[in-house]
Amino acid sequence: MTCIVYCSDWGNERMRDGLTAEIPKKQRQIVETAETLFLRYGIRRVTVEEICRKAGVSKMTFYKYYPNKLELAKSIWNRWIEESLAQFDAICAMEIPFPEKLKRLLDYKLSWAEKMSDEAVQEFLMLDVDQERLTLWFLRFVQDAQQKGDIRPEIHPQFL
Repeated sequence: MTCIVYCSDWGNERMRDGLTAEIPKKQRQIVETAETLFLRYGIRRVTVEEICRKAGVSKMTFYKYYPNKLELAKSIWNRWIEESLAQFDAICAMEIPFPEKLKRLLDYKLSWAEKMSDEAVQEFLMLDVDQERLTLWFLRFVQDAQQKGDIRPEIHPQFL
């Protein structure tokens, strides 16, 4: 899995690792365009018309794949979660000391945060999506580190 895949590289990177070989080109254009716009302006300020115009597709094509803008945003968020979990697993599988793993995890998260406007962060966090998976992953990560002796056992993972 590649580290972080930025908007303009989304389709090409996924084609290489086989995750979107079946996704039609126009749908990829919609997703890539929406992702870029959402990251910069947030979800509310971007219209379906703007996504379609910049993606070079009709509104009819947009609605063929997504019932509305919020469902598109949810699908983008869910893809980001999947990518993050895969990247976190890859970092954890590395044969490096725990402090280096933690640093890489934090660097990865910060690189995403730097790409998002304040509006985008707030609006994506308000979506009705399963955000608990990242929290549970992190709790497991801390508990594993405690069992290996990398973190003191008296520190409660929920506190972190």
